[in-house]
Amino acid sequence: MKTDSISPDPWCHLPPPEDYFQGLRTPYPCPVDNLLGFTRRSGHELTGNRPEEHQHPRWVWILARSGNAINVIRGRTLILEAKEMLLIPGRIPHYHQALPEDVLDWCFLTFECQQLEWAERLGEKILRPDPQEAALFDEVITCVLKGRAAEAALTLCLFHERLSRSQQGPPDPQDAWVSRIRNWAMQSQVSTTIAALAKYMGGSESHLRQRFRDTTGLSLGRYLMHLRIVRAAEWLHDPQLSITEIAYRSGYESPGNFSRAFQREMNLSPRQYRKDVMADNHTSSS
Repeated sequence: MKTDSISPDPWCHLPPPEDYFQGLRTPYPCPVDNLLGFTRRSGHELTGNRPEEHQHPRWVWILARSGNAINVIRGRTLILEAKEMLLIPGRIPHYHQALPEDVLDWCFLTFECQQLEWAERLGEKILRPDPQEAALFDEVITCVLKGRAAEAALTLCLFHERLSRSQQGPPDPQDAWVSRIRNWAMQSQVSTTIAALAKYMGGSESHLRQRFRDTTGLSLGRYLMHLRIVRAAEWLHDPQLSITEIAYRSGYESPGNFSRAFQREMNLSPRQYRKDVMADNHTSSS
């Protein structure tokens, strides 16, 4: 499903998955991949036909928005209350218990993971995200719904990074530099290169690269390239701007290079993206 007309509650748009092991794939290596979201609205949906213990390689985030049920992980009982979350790492034996008639509003985000240290920091703990963390989690699903694989994976990585820091104690004001990087890349009128960023941030390129990777598990160069595409996608909403003009404004040497980069990140061409946007706008105004 690809649309820019997503309500404030993206979870209500999620269709039941046809395959629970095949989600949205990222176009380049990332700590998380193959993202898939779904909801459970009743005890019967939650337990299904598998109330017994099982395991699989996918990692599972559970957000309990309302309704109580029991999670049993490696024989340990964990009960989620409203607005609490739980991360079940891959290949961990687990199952859920609930009465068939129980009314729930539970959200699931499953994914493949290459950064196993998250299991130690976040796995198998009951967590209560703050509003900004919860908004990031919702943003992941919004990106999934729009078919934006790279943006979904990057946002999930940033959600993990922020949640990990909040578990270690009060947030360090200096760690707001990740948000500074994103804001600069989205608003800058100059080339969004690491050299330009280093000049803006007042540090060396090598330090920025290493600190960003250590904090988020992501390549800074890839992240900046992705933000260029995100900003270009916003410009595509303006019918007064030609695709060629947007290509050069985004820092690409040719419209062809821009189209290939956009296709790789968004899974559709700039022309098709603009066509979808126009169709969504027409539907919304009808």
